Amino acid sequence: MEFGVFDHLDRGSLPLRDYYEARLELIEAYDRAGFHAYHVAEHHATPLGMAPSPSIFLAAAAQRTRRLRLGTLVYALPLHHPLRMIEEICLLDHLSRGRLDMGFGRGSSPIELEYQVWHKSFHHLFRHHGRVAKISGGEADFDQLHARGKGVAGTPDKVLQFLQARLGKAGANYCINRFAFGNLSLAESLRSVELFVRDVQPALQHAAIQHE
Repeated sequence: MEFGVFDHLDRGSLPLRDYYEARLELIEAYDRAGFHAYHVAEHHATPLGMAPSPSIFLAAAAQRTRRLRLGTLVYALPLHHPLRMIEEICLLDHLSRGRLDMGFGRGSSPIELEYQVWHKSFHHLFRHHGRVAKISGGEADFDQLHARGKGVAGTPDKVLQFLQARLGKAGANYCINRFAFGNLSLAESLRSVELFVRDVQPALQHAAIQHE
């Protein structure tokens, strides 16, 4: 069982220069904690994603980490020139010393308080164009998200029970988590990482070994 991290880099309340630095410090913590990979999304013209060029952000992350794999979820291919895309990928693969994982897609949007801030950012472009999102992310608050089995927050025991039930049913061997979104502070996110690595991850790995 391997563990990774997914990140939108959705806009918080910090000035952007401080926001990027805080996120890079958090990525350093993922590297130290032994996570397998860090995956970043690509979004444009919306506060949902403050890394419109994933390659540039991952290049910065590559210089701050040593073993953590770095990936895109996803490069929005319709927005990239093929030659430039290939060259950027090759450059980033060298800068990261072979730690790049690539994900490609068409993009999720046709118009391209913690959870509530993320939710507002997620729906920014849909509201701007008078449309309703028909994809995941429609829950108005975190309690609704949790009730539908799409997310969990709480004590290590609560998170462990939630993940054990879903990972066991799916037979998954890779679990991607989110420790930062909305207005969560760096300290809060780092504390979540600490608790997950100490109390949740070992139990999930042990359970996975028992099922092999």
